[in-house]
Amino acid sequence: MRERVLGELRKFFRPELLNRLDDIVVFHRLEKDHIRDIIKLQLKHLSARLEGMQRKLELSDEAIAALAQEGYDPVYGARPLKRVITRQLENPLSRMLVAGEYPENSTCTVNYQDGKYAFQVK
Repeated sequence: MRERVLGELRKFFRPELLNRLDDIVVFHRLEKDHIRDIIKLQLKHLSARLEGMQRKLELSDEAIAALAQEGYDPVYGARPLKRVITRQLENPLSRMLVAGEYPENSTCTVNYQDGKYAFQVK
């Protein structure tokens, strides 16, 4: 694969330009499983921040699948994912914290039902 990519680069770019590059990194397209792993990593960071405030966060498999669907772009890969997590999770959780709807020592469970994220605090 790498040699094919380098061959195409040599057809397009002049040798003078390619010689100025230290290295060329070839990336493979992200698969849905990779996106789920990235989501879980991002959720670990969010959960750690909430645990610092004595709160817990749990997401259903449906919610993770919805984030993966919404946060994946075939062209841009996982780049939109952080914005999706901010918009769909962090912003609503922040509003709940400010409104006093997510008290200390509670757990917020996020589900995905009927095309919407549903937050339940216990």
